[in-house]
Amino acid sequence: MIHQAYNMFPEDVSTESAEKLFDELWAAVAGQEFVIEAEYDELESWLDTFVRQKLDEIEYD
Repeated sequence: MIHQAYNMFPEDVSTESAEKLFDELWAAVAGQEFVIEAEYDELESWLDTFVRQKLDEIEYD
């Protein structure tokens, strides 16, 4: 998941923004059953939505 999220970053993303996004990603999935029980496609779709939303938030901060 981390590799996939990293590949979604724009080239000009700051280190601070990337760190913030990964911290929020980790907090969102830590201990969550859906991560273990989800089919790969469902997890991939969730990750895509999560990362795009966070990148939009970072862009407008």
